[in-house]
Amino acid sequence: MSVTPSRVRRFSSAIGDDAVRFGDRILIAPALGKEAGSSMSAYTSFLYAGARADLPAPYAEIWVLSGALRVGAESEAVTVRASDFV
Repeated sequence: MSVTPSRVRRFSSAIGDDAVRFGDRILIAPALGKEAGSSMSAYTSFLYAGARADLPAPYAEIWVLSGALRVGAESEAVTVRASDFV
């Protein structure tokens, strides 16, 4: 079992050169840079209005900070809005 670090970490919402691009309308980037010294499964993303894509891996959690996002397929899709956590 890994030990939780004893220091607080600040997450960035900046989209840098390390962002993974899906088409020309969706960007996903690590929230912690390499300078943090360890990895963490936290990412920030930017989606242009109307952007759609099948992502190559499932995402277990999505936290919407602003705007709205439609998540899911067909009849199981839901719309999440700012401050929603799915």
